[in-house]
Parts: sequence; structure tokens; C-alpha cells
Amino acid sequence: MAFAGTNVSLSQPDITQKLTERIDDLKQRIAAWGKRIRRYTERSTRFNQNRLFQSDQKRLYESLERPMVSGTGPAPNQADTVAFWRGLWSEPVNHSEGPWTEVVASQCAGITPMDPVIITPDDVAEAVRRAPNWKSPGLDGLHHYWLKGFMVCHSVLARQFQEALNQKSLPSLFTTGITHLVPKDQELEPSLSVTEQNLADQVRYILRSNIFGDAELERLRREAVPSSDGNATAGNAAPLIAQQTANVDAAVNIPFVVDSDDNGIVPHELEKMRSILEESMLETRSMALENRDFPAYPLASEIGLSCGLLTQCW
Repeated sequence: MAFAGTNVSLSQPDITQKLTERIDDLKQRIAAWGKRIRRYTERSTRFNQNRLFQSDQKRLYESLERPMVSGTGPAPNQADTVAFWRGLWSEPVNHSEGPWTEVVASQCAGITPMDPVIITPDDVAEAVRRAPNWKSPGLDGLHHYWLKGFMVCHSVLARQFQEALNQKSLPSLFTTGITHLVPKDQELEPSLSVTEQNLADQVRYILRSNIFGDAELERLRREAVPSSDGNATAGNAAPLIAQQTANVDAAVNIPFVVDSDDNGIVPHELEKMRSILEESMLETRSMALENRDFPAYPLASEIGLSCGLLTQCW
């Protein structure tokens, strides 16, 4: 029996060596393809970021600061959404004509009027040239691809725009389009890069949460409180223990971002951390509870509050 596409058979005497060589060859091919895919992905990412920087810098910076995630929660109710936006867009607006409008009109009376604008089919062709092919922003659902290809429509569109300018009245069709509702992203936990100190802190607090129980935490707290203090009771210690446990849980639940190219770096960093972890365990067991320094990681509520304020201010 031979493997498909190869000259390797189980009846050969050196089957082990040939299988090893075959596996090594496949691993090298996979590694080569992986490098090609990574190079293509990096090049495509740079190209898209450059184009996005030219068109919408704010959107580029937002994509760099927080990753794009797809919403997994329940979809918003369609009737409530339509009713909300209809109350904002469909209600008539009565603008207040203050006295400052007359002042501005008198100041603009001496301005030389601009030359008449003539819209040609070439202008329409240039306008749709850079539009995405398969996007249809209009109510008719017509894609830009057909507007680019059917150039006979350019003269009709140019005439309609010219009539709107000459009559000084904009048809409602020109200001009506499709609106896509995009819900806001959910609150994301902060991401930390893999470093020796971050890994050491993460494992240290996991060990602390697994090693120390409530009874041992209470004993350590009693040892840290002077004997003259008569208020060192289990009832007073409960809020402190709950606070420390919450801090440990908040630190344990923080995710880490591990790059696929760091497969050889992470074991090396873990090996270097062995002595640090041993010292940390001994230090934690011998250190009083009051003197322990938990990391100043922000809680999820604080992160959500700050993100909300930044979003509103932006």
C-alpha cells in the first residue's frame, strides 16, 4: 500500500526514514505557505490602511485603537428603531429666523455672484468613476457598476442635476437614500501584549487565588493587624477579603494577545519566569495581606465609562 502521490510504501524497509523525510517536507511547505500568507496579509493590511488614511483618517485611528468585532447580542427591535428615527427625521422643523440672519444677508449683498455651473456628462462619469462597483445607495437599488458601464445614462443624470440647479429646488429624491443601522460595539476588555512582566503578574495572581483560601487570608490579615487593635474580627475582615478577591478575579480575567509568530518566544519567557514565580510564591506566603500590591488594572465598569465618555467627546 503506497501513499497517494508519493513513492512511499509500507512494505519498504526504510519506511520510517522516508516517512520522517516526507513529514519534514510537508512541514517546510506549510511553513513556506504560512510565510506567503502572512506577507500577503501584511501587504493587504498596509494597502487598505493607506487608502483609508486618505479617505477617512478618523475611521483609521478608530480601527487601530480597538479591533473590529461582530455583535453577538440580540438584534434591536425594528419597530422601535424605525419609530425613534422617524421622530427625529420626519417631524417638521421650524427654524427660528433671528435678527442676525438679516445682518448676514445685508453683508452678503455686495458679494459677486459665482459663475453659472454647467454639469456635463463627463462630470457625472468622473463622479461615479471612483465609486464602489457593487454598492447601491439609491432607492432604486441600482449598483454603481451599471452607472459606470451604461454611459448613455450620464447625459440624463447631468440634465436632471442641471434642472435642479436652475430651478433652485432640490427634489426629495436627491436627498432620500438607504440608511444602515450599525449598533455600537460592546464593551471590550483591555488587551495586553505578552511580556515577561505581564506573564509573571498573571501567573502570580492565579497562584495567589488558588493557594490562599478564605481562612488563610483571614489568618494573614490577623497577623498583619496589631494585637492591640480589638476590632480585628472576622466581620471586619469580610469586606477586605471580598475586595481582594474581586481584584484577583479582575486580574485573572484580563485576556492576553499572543501572536502566532511568538511560539518560540513564549516558552523561552516562561522558562525565564521560573525563578521569578518561585520567589513570588515564597514572598506571597510570607508577606502580610495588608502589604501586598495588587496590580492597578481598571475594572470593566471603569473601562466602559471611560470609553463612553471618549466616544461622546469624539
